[in-house]
Amino acid sequence: MSAKANHYLRGMSATLLSTVCAGLAPILGKLAYQAGVNPMTLVTLRTALAVGMLWLFYLLFWRRLVSISGRNLLNCVGMGIANGVGSLLHYSGLARVDALLAHLLYSMYPFWVFIFLSAAGHPISRLAVLRLGMALLSLFLLTWKGVGLTDPLGVTLMLSAGALYYTAFT
Repeated sequence: MSAKANHYLRGMSATLLSTVCAGLAPILGKLAYQAGVNPMTLVTLRTALAVGMLWLFYLLFWRRLVSISGRNLLNCVGMGIANGVGSLLHYSGLARVDALLAHLLYSMYPFWVFIFLSAAGHPISRLAVLRLGMALLSLFLLTWKGVGLTDPLGVTLMLSAGALYYTAFT
């Protein structure tokens, strides 16, 4: 197998693993709640496990990449804070709504892309307005039960977590 094909295969494997893990997060979160774990404890344990695994991986395989400039450290701290608050919102929202709905709400990227790009001064096309309308319609269809919203606070927490995720990593 060529080096390029091997690199491509490793990239695809990492992508698939990432997708599976992201899809399992709400399910595993609900199982933790059934076992009596609260959202703050879940986020703390999840973050500690991730930090430990990342440090172990970097120290074993990429030790030369551990050094970081002050500016990049500040950027990392800012992204970490946004991600941490987003994780708290995510798992608090997950405690209030169904796991499938939570994952769908968290993944409302078309909505956040439109909002943040519009706020940054990008031109708004008719197609972008159509996409926003479709995203808002899907939000309505996902959360409306006929007698009211599923859980307005849970929906708001999940949408806010998605917005923080979008801002932390773009």
